[in-house]
Amino acid sequence: MARQIDFDFSAPIWSDLDADWARFHKETPGVYRELLRLTRSRIHAQRLAGKEKPYVSIKSLFEEIRPRFPGLNNNYTSRYARHLMVSEPDLRGVFRTRGLRS
Repeated sequence: MARQIDFDFSAPIWSDLDADWARFHKETPGVYRELLRLTRSRIHAQRLAGKEKPYVSIKSLFEEIRPRFPGLNNNYTSRYARHLMVSEPDLRGVFRTRGLRS
């Protein structure tokens, strides 16, 4: 059963955090590209190890790329996870998400 993605990135921005994330995402496109590359790499490694349904921790990816991207805010993890799953069909359901509170 596919996980539901509960944030519509095409909808108007509805919180200050969304606005901050959108600005950071636009100004720092390398973060998305690096998260995408690392996510696919981890999925590939898990499949090679025989894992049928891979799972990737967005928090661990953030810690890995943090030294290269000043201003990377932990509050952006859920936005990037959702954005990756919406934008990249092969990544749907690879991150565990909960409902957004802010």
